[in-house]
Amino acid sequence: MLLLKPLQSLVKALHSEGTPRQVAAGIALGSILGLTPLVNLHNALVFGLIIILNVSFPGAMLGWALFVPVGFLLDPLFDRIGRILLLETPALTPLWTTLSNTPVVPLTNFNNSVVLGSLVCALLLLYPLLLASRRGVIRYRDTVGAWVERTQLLKASYLLGFAGLVVLGWWLFADRLARRGAEAVGTAILGARVEIDRLHLDLLAGKVEVRGLTAASPFEPLKNLFQADELVADVDVAPLLERKVIVDRLAAKGLRFGTPRATSGIVSSAEPSATQRVAESVKRWAGSIQFPALQLATGKIAVGRLDPGSLATPRDAKALAARADSSRVAWAAALQGLDLGPTIDSAVAMANRLRGAKPTDLALLNQARRTLGQVKQTRDRMTTLERGITTGVAGLQAGVAGLSDARQRDYAFARGLLKLPALDAPDVGAALLGPVALARFQRALYLAQLGRQYAPPGLLPRAGAGPRRMRRAGTTVRFPREHALPGFLLRDAELSFQLEPTAPRPKAYTGRLTGLTSDPALYGRPTVFTARAPTLQAGALLDHVRSTPYDTAGATLQGVKLPALALGTLPLRLEPGAGTVTLGFALRGDTLRGRWGVRSDALRWVRDSAVGEGGGAGSDAQGLVERVLSGIGALDLTAELRGTIDHPSLAVSSNLDRAVADRLRALVGEEAARAARTVRAQVDSIADRETAPVRAQVAAVTNDVTARLAEQRGRLDQSQHALEQRLRDLTRGIRLP
Repeated sequence: MLLLKPLQSLVKALHSEGTPRQVAAGIALGSILGLTPLVNLHNALVFGLIIILNVSFPGAMLGWALFVPVGFLLDPLFDRIGRILLLETPALTPLWTTLSNTPVVPLTNFNNSVVLGSLVCALLLLYPLLLASRRGVIRYRDTVGAWVERTQLLKASYLLGFAGLVVLGWWLFADRLARRGAEAVGTAILGARVEIDRLHLDLLAGKVEVRGLTAASPFEPLKNLFQADELVADVDVAPLLERKVIVDRLAAKGLRFGTPRATSGIVSSAEPSATQRVAESVKRWAGSIQFPALQLATGKIAVGRLDPGSLATPRDAKALAARADSSRVAWAAALQGLDLGPTIDSAVAMANRLRGAKPTDLALLNQARRTLGQVKQTRDRMTTLERGITTGVAGLQAGVAGLSDARQRDYAFARGLLKLPALDAPDVGAALLGPVALARFQRALYLAQLGRQYAPPGLLPRAGAGPRRMRRAGTTVRFPREHALPGFLLRDAELSFQLEPTAPRPKAYTGRLTGLTSDPALYGRPTVFTARAPTLQAGALLDHVRSTPYDTAGATLQGVKLPALALGTLPLRLEPGAGTVTLGFALRGDTLRGRWGVRSDALRWVRDSAVGEGGGAGSDAQGLVERVLSGIGALDLTAELRGTIDHPSLAVSSNLDRAVADRLRALVGEEAARAARTVRAQVDSIADRETAPVRAQVAAVTNDVTARLAEQRGRLDQSQHALEQRLRDLTRGIRLP
């Protein structure tokens, strides 16, 4: 019954108000509201037209109600049409770029594929729908009632009521909607929950105030990345009409890092966002760095059977075999394509004809010269082919040599897989503190990659996921233009922060951030952060202005309490106390360089009950290591990261390494050596079985093609020499051209 009454009221509109043309015009305009996502500026314009124009308002509501489900059903089609217009039609890109940088127009969200596709379809259907609706209203009605004057009064009341609702809605809900929007945007960018206690907009004064900002850590579920007591921003109002946020000045007070939280702040969703994809790629990167396992159990070290599929040598051998086979086929086809037989036969026949020729047989001599020219041309083609084959043979031989490098990698992989004791000092350092150091570099890389995701270089159109709504999100495309304002720009920010928020008397620091923008190529200057104090020096630079992005950060912090460090499977926790920490990180293109250092003279060792006793906690070796470590009262740790994102390498060294390594070597050295020999033997067995046929295949292909080349060249050289000799005899030693 509740649904029946509104339906009866809408149907009654077909009988009660306006001419069939007015009702049909209302239905047609209402169809735009139903076909397109509702919360967009163009729908506000359509609603205003419904109120201002002499059309049936109930008819418009009827059209809206009828076409809302149609819009939901056709969203996939709208999305496809919008993507074609925005991304797959380069001729329209200048138009979209101009509209994106025109005031007010961006508020229509035309750069979203669903919005644009649905609006285009709605406009194309407007006139046919107007005609069809008019005919339908005429046929539906028995009589037509035209109450124009009353309709105009209703229009005026509707317009005043709509304006009043807009003003009242802004007054009541602007702050709340802005707070929710800021939380949603921050959560999407960071990949973790962002919460705001209070947000106040004062657009007339160009100010935004935020209180109680909390950003959860995307790495640790029960920790916050940072909290802020108060943010006050001076915002340029005019660019908001272009959907651009320009912050002239920002003051951030009470910033605190690493504070605990009661609930997990990590956000999960069925379809990963761009931020979550960045986080997953950084996790995969971190997983590609292997550390030697610190196995401390006494007795025999068990060595299982290796899986050949997990080794690199068999994979490389199969790839090299396929490459050798394809090279053999290609070279055979190239040799056959030379078609030396007719050329050689022609040269031999011509040499035989010259046996009985005379110097006065000028026609025959000219024909012989032409034949000799053809032989030389064929020889040049053979020389070119020979160079290509020589290069290919060198590549195959390099691949054979690379199998030895793959075997060395398999040795290291198998040794780490079997968790053999790490006896060398660098291995001990990597096993003890490698994961801790990697976590620091992982966070730095995540933030750098996040910056590249949301502040990429260049001015090409950038496609991203559309906003969350009940209808299809679609794809939103940004069209930056030279000499225009960026989509987001924070010109200057003053930061007041604490690095030890839980200390009885936390120290306060100040910093400055300039040039934070979503379009570095438009702004033309890098983003710079600096912080200086007697015990702190920190700085960061994000230079995405040029095509090759460059991100760097560095900090030195003295006299602060350093966080505790866990030591892998050992039931010990290292508490450095007050000390000095240094961090340097640089990412140029895909090349990584990083350095992390910790120095402390107030080292404490605490047993960690969170580490289970099943890892050999009562073994003699582990007890020995614990005693060695517990006697060390200072820490000097250095970790260095080098290489590229695809092939990183991490080296960790500290004053703990040598002491532990010496004692371990004395205790389990012989057993570890036996296990290492067993592992090497297994790798050699698998590798020899896979590489021996490949080496033979490469040798056979190389020898075969070399022999065929030599045989073909010999025949060609012989025929050329015979023909040249006959010509010299006839021309009495005159050198031929």
